[in-house]
Amino acid sequence: AVRSDFNKFFTSHQRAYEGLVRTARLESSGALSPEAVESYLKLRFAHKYRFVLAPALPAAFDANLTLKTPAGVHEIRMRSAYGWKGSAVYFSFDDFASNVAHELVHTITDPLVFSYRDELSSYATLLPPQCTDSWLGCVQEHVDIAVTLRVLAKEKGEEAYQRMLERYVGKG
Repeated sequence: AVRSDFNKFFTSHQRAYEGLVRTARLESSGALSPEAVESYLKLRFAHKYRFVLAPALPAAFDANLTLKTPAGVHEIRMRSAYGWKGSAVYFSFDDFASNVAHELVHTITDPLVFSYRDELSSYATLLPPQCTDSWLGCVQEHVDIAVTLRVLAKEKGEEAYQRMLERYVGKG
């Protein structure tokens, strides 16, 4: 970093980085908040999660990391660009199934699903087409969506819950 004068490079691109943060915050502004998840799950996430914006990486490179340090557990979510809206990068934080609330719920529900992975694996033949790349991943998404839908119901009401539920399971 010293030899390449990385600090100078980083500083010279600061306005672009701030623009990425503004974009992510704007996308997130209409979505469920971290506080809504905290209230529903009766947990505190403050200062325990970070979103790393990585717009140059393809969506397949999204990654999640739980980092245990002497200061506590930190949840890191790397978000690549999902595309472009006009001339601005799009991170999809405004989408129900990939917003900040959804990602925070994963930090609670994924370990639970993973703890039952052996039993759940016996049902792997039930993997629906286009769910995710694996059965366990599909289960993780379904459990997360179920909890996030209940957060939505508490925060925005049963009508909002029903509208979003129809998006995932259809009417009837």
